[in-house]
Amino acid sequence: MDLGQARQVHDIQLDELVAIKASVDQVVPSVYPLRSNFPQNFPHLNAIWRGERRSLCLYDVKVEEIEDTYSPLYFIERIRWWFKESAYGRLHGEDQPLDPALAQSFFTLLLPSQFSSDREYSVVRTSDNSLAPILVVPRERRLGMDFGCIALETEPVPHGQMLDLPRTFSNLVEVYEELGVNIAELVGEQILDIVASNDSEKSNRLECDALIVVRTPLLRENKQVGGFSTRAYLGHETSLGQLGEALAVVAKHEGSYRKLFVATQPNGEFLKKVELLPVNVQEGFTPEKAAACSGLSEPLERHIALIGAGALGSQVALSAARMGAAKWSIFDPDFLFPHNLARHIAIGSMVGSSKADLLSREINDLFQDNCCTAYSEVVGPSIEEASSFEVIKDADMIVDTSASLRVPRWLSTLEQSEKPQKSCFLTPSGSSLVLMEDDPERQLTLSDLEAYYYWLLYSDDSLNDHLAFGDNIHIGSCRDASVTIPQSSMGIFANIIAARVVSNELQGTGQISFWNLGDDHSIESKVVTIAAFKKVKLGDWVVCIGDALQNEIANMYALASNQETGGILLGSVDLRYKTIYLTGALPAPPDSTSATSYFDRGGEGVWDSIDKAAKCTQGHLVYVGEWHTHPVGFSSAPSSLDDKLISWIGDKCQFNLRPGIMLICGSDGLRVRVISERKKVCETVI
Repeated sequence: MDLGQARQVHDIQLDELVAIKASVDQVVPSVYPLRSNFPQNFPHLNAIWRGERRSLCLYDVKVEEIEDTYSPLYFIERIRWWFKESAYGRLHGEDQPLDPALAQSFFTLLLPSQFSSDREYSVVRTSDNSLAPILVVPRERRLGMDFGCIALETEPVPHGQMLDLPRTFSNLVEVYEELGVNIAELVGEQILDIVASNDSEKSNRLECDALIVVRTPLLRENKQVGGFSTRAYLGHETSLGQLGEALAVVAKHEGSYRKLFVATQPNGEFLKKVELLPVNVQEGFTPEKAAACSGLSEPLERHIALIGAGALGSQVALSAARMGAAKWSIFDPDFLFPHNLARHIAIGSMVGSSKADLLSREINDLFQDNCCTAYSEVVGPSIEEASSFEVIKDADMIVDTSASLRVPRWLSTLEQSEKPQKSCFLTPSGSSLVLMEDDPERQLTLSDLEAYYYWLLYSDDSLNDHLAFGDNIHIGSCRDASVTIPQSSMGIFANIIAARVVSNELQGTGQISFWNLGDDHSIESKVVTIAAFKKVKLGDWVVCIGDALQNEIANMYALASNQETGGILLGSVDLRYKTIYLTGALPAPPDSTSATSYFDRGGEGVWDSIDKAAKCTQGHLVYVGEWHTHPVGFSSAPSSLDDKLISWIGDKCQFNLRPGIMLICGSDGLRVRVISERKKVCETVI
């Protein structure tokens, strides 16, 4: 080996004698170090039957992946590389298991994600096929017993020491004795606990083939626990009760096992004949494993409140959970109907179930843990009196997939800031996805973003048809209609949102994201960052004036110079929360007349603009009032004509149960005037 002057971690010499064993059925030969005092505690020595010579673990991939590039020269250089990396302690990566895998086995044991020697388990085979995995499940989830399983946890041992595989129970005792663990005593204690429990189902284990699961904490070189080695051994044609008899802890009397009170010696000859078959162990699916499989450094620890467990919400939550987001509170009062199966994560046997319940069960089953809770409640003002309201307030993130305007508007009223809120929906045609994200400081709420979204639909020609309806199918009465969106589209959009949910990068400002799906399933996306709204309370109403609107009026004021100008105001109104959003100030119609102290708005194109706003936004962007300027050097104080005009505006708006708005731009700023249905005018200058 080409070893330099650096300090070695392991005893590797410049010359190492090895034996290379090849056979016709091996693509890659086996390599055995022959030096008599060669160290035996390397992490990358293959585990092998006790008493046999250990070989080098040269590759961390399957043989099939290297056979196309294998050559003798490459193989020799790989051996030299193994020795050199081992000498300097660089061979074992931080992301690799601390102990080698067991030898090839026909049997696989699947553990639950929260496996612990302190819990009771049932052990069953998943089918009649003898090669089917052996499944370990918490006893409360599933009864039945195909194997007599006992689970042990030992004291920590240094990693790289567990290299011998026992052929018999006696070998097993010897292997663990060398590690300072008395396996025979631990097994005997477990068998006695079963007998003492007087639990008939537990006692049935004693008649089943013995399955011993040993979980051992592994210590890294810094003496800290860095992982666990979980090994399993199946007693071939030996029951757990027979093993207890051989260990001299129980005896069979009148068909049942009883504690042995007379001290006798263990039956060593029998224990030497108890064949143990190694069982490949696979740990359960955990959030950590989910994150690792998704290429993420760690699982998402945030508690997420999901509002809406329909087609989009169910797929978002399950996809995010598969990437490590495990902590959920699911809110949805609805039930699963047959037509929902076209796009929901549920299966046919779940029809009639609560959507929140079934989604919660799916995520809990995914991790075999109670990490998700369901709430079949309507989210909105009425929930503020329920205990579940605290669940929403305490969540680290709120994701709204309800496609209901009520939910994001109510969320915007919550005073607990600093909790990111996301609201997403598919357009009626199913061709586009919209995601609204508030900013961390809550300067922009979901309601603010919704209001500006309507303005974008009007002002951006590419979005004019965003809310146009596609095809529907009737699934019951004339009111029971379902949109026709294929699962292929729903799945694409749901996974986009799931990726945003698990991202640890919180947006710095409020924004609206758009994804449009082409006929060839290509995606076009764009993000619009929204400026803040100035909010003023005037009478019973809150008026929200967008920065973009203020800037537009200021520009037209500057261009008009000594001439007055003006136009109509477009905005959206929330009658429940008495809020008006002013998002659009249209320029003066071409037939308008103006002078230094006079402006008469024309009517050309006005109704076309109002009609377009209503059609683009399904009636959410409407006429809310008028704006005009005063000449340069004059304040925004209203004239007698302005008082008459706001009265006229109030008359026009009162039929829709909303107040009229007037904006006047002058040398002192922008004056906001609100007239209520009682003809009372409130105003302020911003």
